[in-house]
Amino acid sequence: MQPEYVKNFWLLGKPGLFNMEVAVMDMEENYLERVLERHGVHARFSPEGLRCMENDCCIRLLKVRRREKNAFFEAMQDLERTVLVCGHPEYLGNCAAVEAMMMRLAVAERLGVSPEDINIRPAVENPEEAA
Repeated sequence: MQPEYVKNFWLLGKPGLFNMEVAVMDMEENYLERVLERHGVHARFSPEGLRCMENDCCIRLLKVRRREKNAFFEAMQDLERTVLVCGHPEYLGNCAAVEAMMMRLAVAERLGVSPEDINIRPAVENPEEAA
């Protein structure tokens, strides 16, 4: 079961018998590889790293052994802490922006409409702000 925290990774399709394909939000300093190594997670990185933000955030594509998924989830929590401690406060906002984009694409695909027609707004923290 996936623990509760900011979502900084996304499964790409259905997990296979031995591996799961994952997209992970990382920084240009490449904290992801170090965190996975520290947690003993074996991963195969795709040669395509997608640079997506102007502030050194990037999305890394990789395959993780399915039997190591719990260690991977722990590593993702550690990645979040590591990136924030190393001075990247924009990381959480970028993860939320990518999550909203992924949700918009998934809803648009399911409804058969253009992603631009879908408007997903973040939940309001303070109910008084909604009024």
